[in-house]
Amino acid sequence: MKFKDRLLFEVSAALATVVIRIWFGTVRVRILNPHTYDHYLRNPASGNVVAGTWHRNTVFLFYFFRKLAPGPL
Repeated sequence: MKFKDRLLFEVSAALATVVIRIWFGTVRVRILNPHTYDHYLRNPASGNVVAGTWHRNTVFLFYFFRKLAPGPL
């Protein structure tokens, strides 16, 4: 890969990251059952959780849960 192509790729990736973070940062999220959310998702001792979403919300799912303990996706 040429230097120019690599530079263009790096700049594009950085710009896309900034745009996505700004866009998703404006989304309002309402947790319907805070007790369940805290018990199962914020407590690592509760075990594994399977998250489901519709197709158009898949990317936001990864953004919203990005700060939780890492695990296989």
